[in-house]
Amino acid sequence: MQYYNYIVTLLIVTFFSCNFQKEKPTELSISSVSIIHGQINHIDTSFYQITKFETNNNKTDTTFITREIFHIEANGFLELDDITNNKFAKNYTEEKIIDETQQTLSIIHSAKNENLEIQKQIMIVDISNPSNAKVTSIFIDKIIATNSTSVQQRLFWQLDSYFQIATITTTKEFLETTKLVRITWR
Repeated sequence: MQYYNYIVTLLIVTFFSCNFQKEKPTELSISSVSIIHGQINHIDTSFYQITKFETNNNKTDTTFITREIFHIEANGFLELDDITNNKFAKNYTEEKIIDETQQTLSIIHSAKNENLEIQKQIMIVDISNPSNAKVTSIFIDKIIATNSTSVQQRLFWQLDSYFQIATITTTKEFLETTKLVRITWR
């Protein structure tokens, strides 16, 4: 009987120790997707004039656009996977580089697999005032490949100023077209 009590006590202690074990704290990464959503929300509530510059074949057209068109143009950023999410984070390596002369921190996420859509993401953080460090720009390199074409997009968001999307489309016949869209507000 004493042996039975010992086993039951051991099982209870094991059960509770497993349930109350604290998980390792994980370092929080900065989500570029949430930053961009915040920027878009800010623009939606502002009186900024929004201007679109579109360059095709070395010819640039400039137009003023509505917020609805702004959302359509920003969709390239809004559709991105949040690579800091646990679901995607395991597919990327993270590297942090401090540039003391520029007083910036670069947070670089690189894909471990060349078949991932987002190949690289770089966030530049201004650390000149450590108590108020903030992200100033976001760069994302994205590749979409199909049987007939390869589309490479270079997305850049300069916070509180503009974003641009450079799209390079290559067909299987190696014909290449380049389109650059830049949206500014202020």
